[in-house]
Amino acid sequence: MTDITSRILALAPGLQLVSLATVTDQGEAWVRFVAGRMFPDLSIWFSTHLSSRKIGQIRANPSVHATLGASDFSATEWLQVQGNALISTDQQDRDKFWFDGLRAYISGVNDPDYAVVKIIPRRIEIGSMTQAPVVWSAE
Repeated sequence: MTDITSRILALAPGLQLVSLATVTDQGEAWVRFVAGRMFPDLSIWFSTHLSSRKIGQIRANPSVHATLGASDFSATEWLQVQGNALISTDQQDRDKFWFDGLRAYISGVNDPDYAVVKIIPRRIEIGSMTQAPVVWSAE
């Protein structure tokens, strides 16, 4: 594992609030919070309803942007992630992402409207208030 990969993973421990931007049918940016988790391959997973507006936006344009890693105003670094979103209803993915807090939104791991979205990063920047971004790239 490279130093930059280790730094990225350290900024994204466990489940956290992620700002997710998609593009509307009118070409406008649309940002909302999702509960996401970064995995060791640097993908970010979150769940949603297949019937949600964000699923329609991702199907039309899978290019997304996520911001995460700053849990409060004292954070000195955070992550900016550009990537492509993949929609999964694979039972293994649904089981892997599931946590009991989702019951407030989804009836259970077998709910037919439950989907997992995986952001596959193309570029990740470690942002800072004091220095230029450190960049990881998939290329």
